[in-house]
Amino acid sequence: MDMVPNPSVRHDFHAASPDEVRAALIPEERAEFDRSGGEDLDDWRRIAWLTVSSGHHDYREMWRRAAAAYAGKEVPMAEPFVVTKARLGC
Repeated sequence: MDMVPNPSVRHDFHAASPDEVRAALIPEERAEFDRSGGEDLDDWRRIAWLTVSSGHHDYREMWRRAAAAYAGKEVPMAEPFVVTKARLGC
């Protein structure tokens, strides 16, 4: 189920634990977080904040729009997230 942003709730991740960060990520990025072994936790905290602030759907859409702009062509909505990120070299 996608998280829906709630503007009345303050999402503060600058002191979040690795478990809190992982829980906020979209499922497609949790495996990447796990592989990182918690390295660059501050970067992951920013990703968690952006994910929760945007909501899962809009977070994925942000990546899709960026990939489309980079490629100069539309990116299919059904494209797997990892493929979309790979278009951007991520």
